[in-house]
Amino acid sequence: MKKILTTLAVTAGLLAAGLAAPATAQAGAHVSFPTISDRTVSYGGTSTVYAKVTRHYGTKIVSKSVTAKRGSTLIARNRSSIALSAGTYRVYTKVKFKVRKADGSWGKKRFKMNTQTVVVHTKAAPKPKVTRSYYANCTEAREAGVTPLYRGDPGYASHLDRDGDGVACE
Repeated sequence: MKKILTTLAVTAGLLAAGLAAPATAQAGAHVSFPTISDRTVSYGGTSTVYAKVTRHYGTKIVSKSVTAKRGSTLIARNRSSIALSAGTYRVYTKVKFKVRKADGSWGKKRFKMNTQTVVVHTKAAPKPKVTRSYYANCTEAREAGVTPLYRGDPGYASHLDRDGDGVACE
């Protein structure tokens, strides 16, 4: 009985000092993992996924890492961040943490793992600029967005170069 009263007094003192979490907080989740959303990257680009973890009151993060697989192929293992190109990945986030005990000391290391599927989409490749080999007049060339035209360029013609200096539709 005396031991229980002493433990209660110590716990009440730690709670008052802000050094320990209430028992309800310790019984629940100590860490949580935010959702990794799908990403869109430009053509040929990559998106970086980080090992993100939210710690709760009375918890100390010891380490965190992220691992990614594409199908059965391991892309990267136990990194702080991973660059992913277009595709579908399984992303594993692992965290090692300690929880504060009622006496104020830190408990043994624990670990928790989370698995999520991440899809990295690619924007469509930019359409190449289409240039014609003949323009009837400078208005057509301007509408195509190819002006000014220089001698040797596709679409250059002497009838578009009024002063004959090698630059048409200037």
